[in-house]
Amino acid sequence: MVKAGESVEFEVKTDESILSPVGYSWSVNLGQIVAGNGTPRIKVQTSESIVPVAIPQPTPDSIHGFFGSLRRKWPKIEVLVEIINGNCSCIVKLNDVSVGLRTLLRNRPADVSDLSLSSDLLILPCAPGQRPGEGQPSSSKTMVLDIGTTAIDPDDDVLAYSYSVSGGRIIGNGAKVQWDLADTTPGTYTITAGVDDGCGICGKTVTRTITVIDCTPSCALPPSCPHVEIQSQEVLDSFTEYFFLSKILGADGLDLEWTVENGEVVEGQGTRKIRVRTGSISDSDTFGVSLKLSGFHPFANCPETSTIKYRNQYGQFVRATPKDSPK
Repeated sequence: MVKAGESVEFEVKTDESILSPVGYSWSVNLGQIVAGNGTPRIKVQTSESIVPVAIPQPTPDSIHGFFGSLRRKWPKIEVLVEIINGNCSCIVKLNDVSVGLRTLLRNRPADVSDLSLSSDLLILPCAPGQRPGEGQPSSSKTMVLDIGTTAIDPDDDVLAYSYSVSGGRIIGNGAKVQWDLADTTPGTYTITAGVDDGCGICGKTVTRTITVIDCTPSCALPPSCPHVEIQSQEVLDSFTEYFFLSKILGADGLDLEWTVENGEVVEGQGTRKIRVRTGSISDSDTFGVSLKLSGFHPFANCPETSTIKYRNQYGQFVRATPKDSPK
């Protein structure tokens, strides 16, 4: 349908392997040919004064054949083109375009065919200082989802992507965006994607659901770290054996491993008490004993190593203070 007063173009196409036109003669019944006469394509200007024709409609139960209603019918443009081909010609007729109050665009709407989410479950972070309990899933690394939309438009129109969410916010524009749910509470949220090809969101939309759950009903405080202390003498001589004792409070069942700098473990490796032999003393020598602990609770962020250091002072190993301990 073409709006009365607007222009419309018509074009005739021929198979040149069968017909080789040398001229075209057009005629129309509604409007004027304003361009293209004599060519394969013309432009017709319609009249603004065109009005519909009232067609009486019989009422099924009318008495004596009375007509009970009227139906409006808009007139159609009748287009004739004579294609001249040497000594012969053929005529093509077209009359399927109506002239009325408005222009009807034969637009085919765009549809969303797929909507993908990087995850369908998000777990809120635990409160500060807490961790999920035993057997509970870990919190999500991020509360932002990646969203991808696939759309199909049979007319290859330029598409504008539209998103509607029941919680959170959309970051970005186009077919690939992000959905930020950082400020949401536990619950179920939906996202709906549609595309606009110029007629609005008049095609198929797709909706997906995301579930947000709490950290866990049984968030547990992380276990406390043990107190570790290595007890020993204050002064050591070279090539002499000494005992070192570890004092560990608040962490039973840990694995212990001793290491010695400028010396060796003689007895007690893996226990809380060891016997060590020091090495030689020179102007640059130091001596140290370190205890490494392993087997902590997975959520415990505890130091793994405790060390004491000795430095060479006048031919003996003397306990180094934190200030002068070698790093």
